[in-house]
Amino acid sequence: MKDIDWAETVYEGGTLSWDGASTANKYSGLGKVNFHPISNDNTGLQVFDGNNHSIANLHVTRNYKMKDAGGSYGQAGLFGYFAFNPSKGSPEAAIRNVSLINPLVKPLASPESSSYAGSLAGYLVGVKVKNCGAYVDGAAAGLGENDQWDELYEDTGVQAFSSGLAGGLIGCGENIEAESSFASVKVKGGSAAGGFAGALREGTSVSRCYSGGRTEGGAYIQERPNVTGMTSAGGFTGVLDRDVRIEKSFSSCSVNGMLCGPLWVRQEPHWLSRRPI
Repeated sequence: MKDIDWAETVYEGGTLSWDGASTANKYSGLGKVNFHPISNDNTGLQVFDGNNHSIANLHVTRNYKMKDAGGSYGQAGLFGYFAFNPSKGSPEAAIRNVSLINPLVKPLASPESSSYAGSLAGYLVGVKVKNCGAYVDGAAAGLGENDQWDELYEDTGVQAFSSGLAGGLIGCGENIEAESSFASVKVKGGSAAGGFAGALREGTSVSRCYSGGRTEGGAYIQERPNVTGMTSAGGFTGVLDRDVRIEKSFSSCSVNGMLCGPLWVRQEPHWLSRRPI
């Protein structure tokens, strides 16, 4: 693949995306079309390699809903639901070597659906994530060195308001391996939120990863935290299962929520036992 700027016209003749909705990109003056999350529950896709390229100004407002699954949870991000399936002939499922610049993942609130949301992926199962990141860059939005960077930071990132789990890079990871990856975007979750992941479930291992947040004048602003969760907010992950290993990783995010922690908040395997449906 090559570098992609989603704010540019990506359809011939400027045709809008599948849901026919668009929103103005006030930073570049270009239209921004919605992106439908990629999911692999009904395809053969097992490995995505971005070859160290970037995707700028990605805009996601729709959940991916798994076919014939029922239930009320959707997944939103560049990838919606992505899981290892050995029957597809690949020895692994992996997402690697891709950066997301100025992503906005904001699934529309619905009484019928809550969200797992992350810049890279909403929900991962058995996937290896390596050398992936999400961050804010004013230059990619057409800003000068001193122009509206704070406003850009506030207007991008991951926002799952309807009882959702939100993470800067991953909404929820189950039995995943994450290595050399990061997120430095604003995160808001209707339930739990984390600077790197909304939740990390049993069997997950994380190494050499971090989550970062923006300061103003070198200081954190209480009224504008980097991570906000209505029930819990963690600098690295909003919810942590007991059988998760995190090493050589850190967070520099400010957090706000009913329950807060500099890295994570709570360990509730029974609360986490529900698979996405």
